[in-house]
Amino acid sequence: MSPNFYIKSVFFFTFHKCASSLFGGQILPKAEGFLHKNYTGAIYNKKNTALEIPEFKENLHIYGPLRLSGTKKQLPYRLFVFPAVKFCIKQNCNAVFLIRDPRDILISLYYHEKFNTRLSLNRTVADDQIARRKKVEKMGLDEFVLENAENYRRFFAKLILYRQRMREAVTLKYEDMIHNFNHFSKDLVKKIPLEDKILKNLFLKTRPKHIEEAYSHHRSGKTHQYIEKLEQKTQDKLKTIFSTFLKELNY
Repeated sequence: MSPNFYIKSVFFFTFHKCASSLFGGQILPKAEGFLHKNYTGAIYNKKNTALEIPEFKENLHIYGPLRLSGTKKQLPYRLFVFPAVKFCIKQNCNAVFLIRDPRDILISLYYHEKFNTRLSLNRTVADDQIARRKKVEKMGLDEFVLENAENYRRFFAKLILYRQRMREAVTLKYEDMIHNFNHFSKDLVKKIPLEDKILKNLFLKTRPKHIEEAYSHHRSGKTHQYIEKLEQKTQDKLKTIFSTFLKELNY
């Protein structure tokens, strides 16, 4: 039997607005020696309600993106993300966590939900997108960020818990991908083998834009946006809400 058979599967966990779509569409499928499965992406792109039942393998597969920014009430998280977490912990598979400063995630999420016009082919997901957009259209940035901060406090609490329980895990920062790509890519390929041309493509695709494009999926890409976009009192509240995670994750 080939020794490659014993290469552990990789579970790629992240959040919305953390380059997750880029990884799901152009990076993870290119992992050398692995078969990529993007179950959550399949939900988004399926019209019918007959969804694929997830089947996780211990070896030679890479799963993701698996976004932790969800709840059991939401279809992708309930059907795929939470079962993936349980499987990864039980089988001690390899895990990669791609994280980003939650304050910047919330800002990117606001623009995405307010201006993104692309809807899922899945009716259930699309209805949820439309409902969220109608609500966000009436909100300012600071109001939206504060209203959703508690959700992201819970999401990051899950991240901390899962990191502790997954012994074969590596944590990567969005900020390193932008400002220290060599360091980022060296840690990335420890778990996900990629050719140099794929890494070069990742580098080029993630460069911040000089001019912000509100209607683009890749609106800006900049880090520390919360400093220039949020009122000081909002920044102070977020610092308190996320204090535990900002300290533990070195933000």
